[in-house]
Amino acid sequence: MKPPHVHLFVLHLGRRQSIGPVRLHHMWKTACGSASIGISRNAQGSGIADDTAYLLTTYSEAVHQRAEQQMRDMLEGDGFSFRLMRSS
Repeated sequence: MKPPHVHLFVLHLGRRQSIGPVRLHHMWKTACGSASIGISRNAQGSGIADDTAYLLTTYSEAVHQRAEQQMRDMLEGDGFSFRLMRSS
């Protein structure tokens, strides 16, 4: 059996912005339309908010540009300054 393809996105929030894990999980799950997701936080250690990156993953084959755009729309709608990059 072939292992599922993992879709990866990296999210960086603007300076002095943060998002709670429950809220981010709900947004990503909604954007993907799937509960088959993962989120991890990677702080680079300098203490600057720009150095925090979130790795967003999903195993769903349904993830495409629509899900990425939906996530962007939700983040913008909530007033976040961010960079969201597809990594796979």
